[in-house]
Amino acid sequence: MDLLRTLDRARTWVVLLAAATIALVVCFSTYDQFILPKAVWIKLLTEILAVLTVARLAAGGDLRLRVHVLNLVLIVYVGWKAVSWFWADSRSLAGDDIRWWVTLLVWSLLFQDWLAGARRQRLMLCAGALTLSALVLSLWVLLQDFNVAFSETWVRQLIHWPAAVRDPLRWFLERLTGGVAKLPDWRGWLWAGLGNTNHIADYLALLFPMIAMQYLLARGKWRAILTLVTLVAAYGALIACFSVGSNGGLILAALVFGALLIVHESREFWQRRLLRLAVLSAFFAASTAFYVFPHALNPHPGGIFRQAFASERWHAGWPTRVAIWLTSLEVVRGHPLLGVGAGNFTYAYTKTLSPRVLRDPDLRPYAGRFTNAAHNEPLQVWVETGVVGLLLLLLLWGLFARSALRGLSDEPDAGERRLRIVLLAMMVAFVGHSLMNFTLQLPTSSFLFVGLMAVAATVGRRRDEFELTVRSAYPGLEIDIETSGMRRIESVGFRLAPSVILRGAVAVAAIGLGIAAMAGSLRPLAADALFNSAKMARMQGALPRAEDCARRALALSPDHHHARKLLGRVLLETVRYGEARDALEKVRERETVYDFFKELGWAYWHLGDRDQAGQAWAIYFGRCPSQGEYDARFFKFFVKQFPEKLAELPMAGK
Repeated sequence: MDLLRTLDRARTWVVLLAAATIALVVCFSTYDQFILPKAVWIKLLTEILAVLTVARLAAGGDLRLRVHVLNLVLIVYVGWKAVSWFWADSRSLAGDDIRWWVTLLVWSLLFQDWLAGARRQRLMLCAGALTLSALVLSLWVLLQDFNVAFSETWVRQLIHWPAAVRDPLRWFLERLTGGVAKLPDWRGWLWAGLGNTNHIADYLALLFPMIAMQYLLARGKWRAILTLVTLVAAYGALIACFSVGSNGGLILAALVFGALLIVHESREFWQRRLLRLAVLSAFFAASTAFYVFPHALNPHPGGIFRQAFASERWHAGWPTRVAIWLTSLEVVRGHPLLGVGAGNFTYAYTKTLSPRVLRDPDLRPYAGRFTNAAHNEPLQVWVETGVVGLLLLLLLWGLFARSALRGLSDEPDAGERRLRIVLLAMMVAFVGHSLMNFTLQLPTSSFLFVGLMAVAATVGRRRDEFELTVRSAYPGLEIDIETSGMRRIESVGFRLAPSVILRGAVAVAAIGLGIAAMAGSLRPLAADALFNSAKMARMQGALPRAEDCARRALALSPDHHHARKLLGRVLLETVRYGEARDALEKVRERETVYDFFKELGWAYWHLGDRDQAGQAWAIYFGRCPSQGEYDARFFKFFVKQFPEKLAELPMAGK
């Protein structure tokens, strides 16, 4: 029993570590500093949790899988993604996406098994870890926001401060921001943890109802203070991020949250919390006034609205999304039923042009430009997995709402009722964000999505309602089935037979496979760090080092097509045209972006294959119609050498 208790504690620490860090993990040595590190981190934690769960089985514990319609539909959703591998344009990309969603599915099931031990207590622990994560992220954003002004204007104001205070403060703030803007306007400096203000705001808005409920229900002084500070900091960070989609999702969630609480809580509940609500409202009003009105301490000259509405990024936000959506619908038109395959959105998007985008002078500059997602999850799922995948996603959302709402009015347990309200409000925020962002393509938000699904699958479940109805013994395995009132299967439990040899072999195998899986999960991260080194070396003109780093990256991760593309360019620059051609042709298995077709064409040109060079350059200019303007000198050369291909280009001659 001591071993089981130790393993349970270890599982608890793994889950809490995931909740506390999943939005904060950053790796500055890699090219992808934000998304890839989090994906690797989730895989590592899932593998560790799986090893601990199997070790618990080997120690005499059980593994209990909840039988719930949400789990079944999620399994079918992931299974449909797996089936789409057979018709995917890029099976390599499809394999990546399928493996990722299998990881999320495994985490969801293992998380439910962990919750089964002491559900309410463990949910409170998770809520606390997520709250700490939101607090750290919010403070990080606010520090970066003020550092923009510090770097630009406050140096003069602080010049008379003692050096012992000024210099350490400046050093700290410079390291905190990284010193490089990621996107135009002030929001480009706000990358805390997640790399993009939309992603940061989505995360904070998603957790807002959960933190607000903790604040309303907090019994201890310190918990009330912690949740109040987190809410105020998150509110300020949301203003600084200025994400319309995120704030819109939060407003919808707040309306649902408030309406359900008003309907289902007594007058006494509100009377006891009037002071807390007044304090929170006062802080929110003060934060709003601080950012909206111009004053010396406001890091946004003239107020944040004035700065935001004058931003080029603000004016480009809507037409950019419209262009992406119209092009995505063009992909759907060609693959309406089955889609282009899991993980293949960008692969299909970057070789597709929308006639409506080409005809619209405001949208035409975005035609053929790269995007990493549809910025609308139902549309993205439709593109990748067809109408079947779209219906499964909508079914998941609908069943989640049904699970949270069913029996809400009759729920005798106040804690259970409030949990349902929080879950529904959080999912409303998530769906709202999913209409403007790519929530299911990001590690943090997709991880939280399956976590919400897992919790919703346990809603209304109380151990005293279950009756053990069936226990079956098989060679090496015992299975028991729990039912509710002898009518419905609630869960299935698995336990290893009491054989020392069997349990020892299972434990050893789990540890060995876990170590191998974790080593495999780290390889893409190491490869990306090498690719980043190769990219820097090429920029510095150190081509031999760039080639060496790129080859080492590919040795670790053969599917790292960015490293392969860089290798092809280095080979072209070092006059190894045959090798360059082979490397760049290999890139086409995972990428269809127009840019590298210029180098591919030159490789063919120097090898004497004029026809293949012309085809590659026709793709270069054809997939991005505005490229002829940006690369005008080369376009003239192309037209002179291949005048017959000019008519094939979209909007040729215009």
